[in-house]
This record gives sequence, structure tokens and C-alpha cells, in this order.
Amino acid sequence: MEQQLEFVSGQTDAWSKYHQKAAKICDLEGMKKAERNLKGYADDARTLAKRLKGAGEFAVGNADLARQIADRAARNYAAAKARPPENCPKEAQIENAINVNQQDSTQDTPEQQIARLIWTASQLDTLHRSAAKECNIALMQATLAQLTAIDSQLGKVRQQLDFDFDIGAPRDAALRVTIKVDDAQLRLPENCPKTNQLQQQLPSEPEQQQQQVDEVGSVILKEHNKLRANFGSPALQWDPALAQGAFAYAQQLARTGQRVHAPREGLGIVRENLSEGRVSWGPIQMSGNWVKEQRYFRPGAYPDVSTTGSWEDVSHFTQIIWPATISLGCGMADGSGHRWLVCRYSPGGNKDGKLVGVPAQSIPADPKRPN
Repeated sequence: MEQQLEFVSGQTDAWSKYHQKAAKICDLEGMKKAERNLKGYADDARTLAKRLKGAGEFAVGNADLARQIADRAARNYAAAKARPPENCPKEAQIENAINVNQQDSTQDTPEQQIARLIWTASQLDTLHRSAAKECNIALMQATLAQLTAIDSQLGKVRQQLDFDFDIGAPRDAALRVTIKVDDAQLRLPENCPKTNQLQQQLPSEPEQQQQQVDEVGSVILKEHNKLRANFGSPALQWDPALAQGAFAYAQQLARTGQRVHAPREGLGIVRENLSEGRVSWGPIQMSGNWVKEQRYFRPGAYPDVSTTGSWEDVSHFTQIIWPATISLGCGMADGSGHRWLVCRYSPGGNKDGKLVGVPAQSIPADPKRPN
């Protein structure tokens, strides 16, 4: 037991020094490695202390020593988590701010998560101001994107709090983050050698929205057509008008925080799939639940196409592969602590009595009547 205590004590001191050296040279991976080991040895020290505490009088001395080692290991781990890297390029500082926000967040209370998010937003705000003074447009865009994500995450965490968030310090803290986002959106680069050219590089809000819609669409269209090919359905074509409508409705869902389909009377022959997920999810993750419905799907005449007996368990997937649908448009937006994806299809599928998942060549033709 004494050898174990000596080993744990030596390791926690060694990894603490390793972390200090890694921080000096902005070795983010080395810092993460040290923090993982420090946490592990802190846990080991606590376990040894508890075990010795109940081992009787002969272990009292070792128990006191183990408790001291456990306390030192916990302090070393806490110090490492709080230690910022030095001499880092600004891009690495963004990564570090996000990493600190994500460390052990699953074990934190909502109040602790809010504190992490606010700290991260403060670091990103400082970086955005610095990038603006140096006319670093790429860094300005990167920090603004992260600030916007932090603002959305705050909305999600607030919903977990037991007390009224509209009262007191949490509300004021979240408001300050929202103000930082608004300020960053309006902040212009300074000290640029060719202001006119640089201003042209900054995309306008409509251009940013169009770029986002196009990026989402490229990924989802490719994934949809891959699935459709597996079931003999013709490839979909991207429809910009459908995409703009889907994006506008995704923004509406982000504002309301309610996953509700648009009224059908306003859609005509168009139908839609909706998804709600984490703000960090990409298009594939956002549409993942639709694709997972394939496990319950069986080819046939709609609605008798589910192995569970319920068409609702496969309705998103059947719309994806519906053979008569020819056009697709999707949009994604963040808000109310979540990310929202809307995909619209024309003409819409899921028509009773129509075949889905059955290639046209496998459908028997009507038998010829004898002359």
C-alpha cells in the first residue's frame, strides 16, 4: 500500500510539471494528456484514502498520508484545468477556449455550465476585438461563429435551471453574452491596407445565409440520393426556392423553440421533414434520426411499410426515398438552445396505396390478355 501511495504521489507531481511545461509552449495536446493523467491519479488517490480509512487502527498513518496525497492531486488537477496556455497563435487560443468550456461539462450543474459558457464567451470576445484591430477577417469570422454557438448553448442550459431565469444574475450574465454577439456582428476590421478590397471580402448577411444553405444542401442532397439509389428511386434535384423556404422556416423554429410542421395549406404539394438537435451537430447528424428509421422499413404499399406496424416509425425515411419526389431544398438555423433542420420535398410523398422502396423493374406488368 505504501508503494502505491508513493507511486501515485510521484506521478501526480510529475504530470503537474509536464502540464506547466506544455502550457509554456502552447502544446494543447500535451496539456490535455497531462490533465487526463492528473484526473486519473487524483481518482486513484481518493480511492486509496477511502480504502485505508476503513482498514483499522494499523492503517491510520497511511490513511492520513493518502488523504494528503489525494488533496494535493486534486489541487494539481484543478490548477492544470485553470492554467492557460502561453505564447499561442490566436487560432489556438480559440481552440483552447472551446476545450475549457467542454471539459467535464457532463458532470457540471447547470449553474456551473453557465459559468463555463460565460468565461468562454469572454475569451472569444477578447480574441474578436484583437482580430478586428489586426484586420484578421478569417479570425473574426471564426470567433463570431463560436460566440453565436455559445449564445445558443446558454439558451439550452437555462432551460435546465430550477429557478426563474428571468430574475437575477443568470439573466444579466446571459444578456451580456448576447450583447457580445451583437457587438461582434457590427464590429469592422481596422488598420487594413486596402479597406475597399477587404470590405468586399466580408460577406453580407444574405450572402452568409445563402452560403449556409448551399453547404447544408450539398451534404444532405448527396446523402439522400445515395439512399434513394439503394431502393431504385431516381436522384433528387436541388431546388433553391424550396431551400430558401426551408431556411426561413428553420429560423422560425429557432425563434419559437417549438418543433411544429408548417400548415399544409401553405405548402401545396410540398411536404417537409423536421429535425431538432445540438448546436454542434452537422447536417448528417441532424438528419441521422430520419435515416435510422430504415431499420424498421420494409418495401411495400404505403402505409403498410413498417415492421413495427406503425407508419409513423418510418415516415421520414419513406419521404427521403419516395420515388415520385423530384426536388429537395433544406435549411438549418440555431436558436432556443438547439439546432433546427427543415427539408422540403416536391412533390411530397407518403401517399396511401403507393409503392415505396420497390424498384420499377421489379413491379410485374399486367398480364397480356389472350386474343
